[in-house]
Amino acid sequence: MSIKLSVHGFAFALFVVAKANATPFTFSASNPFDQRANDFHAVFTGTGGTLSNPVLLENAPGAEAPTTLTTSFNELDIAWQEKAGNGVEKGESIKFKFESAHAPVEPYSYTWTFNGADVGSVHGLNGHEYAVIFDSGLTWEAAKEQAQARGDGWHLATITSEAEQGLVASILDGESGQYFLGGFQDPTATDVGDGWQWVTGETWSYENWYSGFNSLVGENLTEPNDFNSSNPTERVENHTEDYLSVWGLYDWKWNDTFSTAAFGSETSGYVIERTVPAPGSILLMGIGLVSLIYRVRRNSP
Repeated sequence: MSIKLSVHGFAFALFVVAKANATPFTFSASNPFDQRANDFHAVFTGTGGTLSNPVLLENAPGAEAPTTLTTSFNELDIAWQEKAGNGVEKGESIKFKFESAHAPVEPYSYTWTFNGADVGSVHGLNGHEYAVIFDSGLTWEAAKEQAQARGDGWHLATITSEAEQGLVASILDGESGQYFLGGFQDPTATDVGDGWQWVTGETWSYENWYSGFNSLVGENLTEPNDFNSSNPTERVENHTEDYLSVWGLYDWKWNDTFSTAAFGSETSGYVIERTVPAPGSILLMGIGLVSLIYRVRRNSP
């Protein structure tokens, strides 16, 4: 299998170094992947639409002086010339600052482009990184192993709040199919709704199961339901579906599904997550890292 970054992910170490109640804000954006870029676009919240006076503080080694560095409302653009045709590559970072009439300013989304083509988008939330891995046909167990094999704290994603649910739904917007999450059911559970657990051991308290019409079977369904695809009239706790997914058919609400395949098709991939250690400078300020999403596609050669 070859790995292809289709909507290429860039995790950024982003931090605020401004003093409380001050209007200047300084950010650093780092590229840990092997994809090059020559344009950076950021959207910030908490600004009141008043970004101004953008200044480049440190350029990346693969970039010449920016051709433009501009702000418009709560957005900032940096574009630069490539150095020796390489662009900004793995491990390089840029550092910039701007001013805002409102505080605090928080990162919301970032997009890197290369010669006008989108090569990576990220979105922020609460000190975690999220990735959507497009790899169809995997079992839940294989997805779990692949997530952990990435190291650095990656695991199948756990959704423990409405905010996380909304974030995952937003990055899957426009996609289709089912994507495994890090939820599974205790095989000794005697009811479809009992014994659900997260791979991280976090408390299972938030739920977002789907209830409504399923166009594949032509009837209303309430998840979880241990649906038996070989006998669609069967609704018993037979542990046919012991794994958690989000499904485009359900507007990315939860579905209990099989380990080997989703009803009607193979799973399309899985969502992973990790906690990002906050740099000491952020901890001292009590600001904390944003969480990020990036997308990785895996395609057969």
